[in-house]
Amino acid sequence: MAFYAPAMRRPFAQVDVFTAVQYLGNPLAVVAGAEGLTTEEMQRLAAWTNLSETTFLLEPSAEPADDSGETGRADRTDESDGSDGSDWSDGSDGSPETGAADRTETADYRVRIFTPDRELPFAGHPTLGTCRVWLDQGGVPRRPGQIIQECGAGLVTIRADGDRLAFAAPPLVRSGPVSTEDLAAACALVGIDPDPSAGSVVDANWVENGPPWMGILLGSAEEVLALRPQA
Repeated sequence: MAFYAPAMRRPFAQVDVFTAVQYLGNPLAVVAGAEGLTTEEMQRLAAWTNLSETTFLLEPSAEPADDSGETGRADRTDESDGSDGSDWSDGSDGSPETGAADRTETADYRVRIFTPDRELPFAGHPTLGTCRVWLDQGGVPRRPGQIIQECGAGLVTIRADGDRLAFAAPPLVRSGPVSTEDLAAACALVGIDPDPSAGSVVDANWVENGPPWMGILLGSAEEVLALRPQA
């Protein structure tokens, strides 16, 4: 398949992430060779695919990141709070490791990540799916078994172990306690009573490194499994 733009034809892939069984994972659209597309064109295509995320593969910035983590890019979309991202994630229960990219490293490729209505600085399954497409199209990392991705959140290290990929989570861009109002709104979506006297919610914090995730701790795994989120 290909995405057509004036006088240009671009490779397009749709990949299944977080699964070894076809059609049971998270779908992702990836447009390779995306140089020349405007932000508006990327956003319009992401809305057209109607998937949770669509990514655009680009050449890395000419300049490596400096000691602050900034690159020569003019379209960086977010800043970190300086905390150390150290959790490797591949959608499994793998143990955490320290593996943040050297901030003076040159990336192997750059990616821009879009939902149907906005651009994200980082997201997990788009990171893994885009890396798989880059490798499948002949990408060769500068370091064997380690790919450096440049995105809005900075540089992300991806480890390749055979066909399996895992990334080191970038620093959080937002953390800390959740307001009473935000917690009540989130709890309403999943059918939890936010009242402390109910005993369901043990703690809640922002854990944002791309999408605005909120982490809500319940008293037991059984309570989590019993949730019935709104459709």
